[in-house]
Order: sequence, then structure tokens, then C-alpha cells
Amino acid sequence: MQFLWDDSYNIGNKKIDAQHQFVFELAEKMINATAKSELIKYFMMLYQHIGEHFKEEETLLAEHNHPSYQHHVNCHNMMLDNLVEISEKINNDTWNKTDIERFMYSWATEHILIEDRELEECINQ
Repeated sequence: MQFLWDDSYNIGNKKIDAQHQFVFELAEKMINATAKSELIKYFMMLYQHIGEHFKEEETLLAEHNHPSYQHHVNCHNMMLDNLVEISEKINNDTWNKTDIERFMYSWATEHILIEDRELEECINQ
């Protein structure tokens, strides 16, 4: 599986869209990593970038008193928990590429295309 950015993922905010696109790039690098040290490096970058991205989205939602703020925060926390589980698998040498494939599929199709798309007006102000 390849993680390729598609313009259908754009929500119209250049900064948020660029952050989303970078997640795709990091996930692709993880999948193609040939050494555990390389895998860990890209995973740490992915985790850090996603955490920063989520904080930025949450700040925008809070600033606009968006009614689904807490729901969105809960979604972000669930995804971060999922990444922690993947990290544990990497550290225990039980990681499988399908772990990140499932995460990325869920993040792209459920979070970006549904959750973030519902916030498009708020995020683009």
C-alpha cells in the first residue's frame, strides 16, 4: 500500500492541508523503512507532527467556540492512543505494516474526509 496525497483530502486551509500531506509522506517513509532505527525515526517524527497538528486544529476550534470541539478532541486522543499502541509494537518487534496502514486509512477516510471536512468553515476563517 502506498500513502499518496490526493487533492480530495484538501479542506481549503493551506497550512492544515500541508500538515495533512506531510503525515502521508511520513507514513510512506515508515512503510519503506528497511531498518528498525529508521522506522523509529519516522514514527517519532509522525507522532510529533500529528500531535502538533492536532493542537493547532484544536486551538482553531476553541477560538471559534465550535460546538463539536470536545468531540474532535476525543477523536484526536483516540488516534494518539492508537499511535502509542503502534509504538509499543515497534518497540516489542511485533509491529506489522498493516498497523500503520489501518491507522492511515482511518485517519484519511474517517478523520480528514468526515471530521475535518465538517469543521472546514471554522478552520478556514
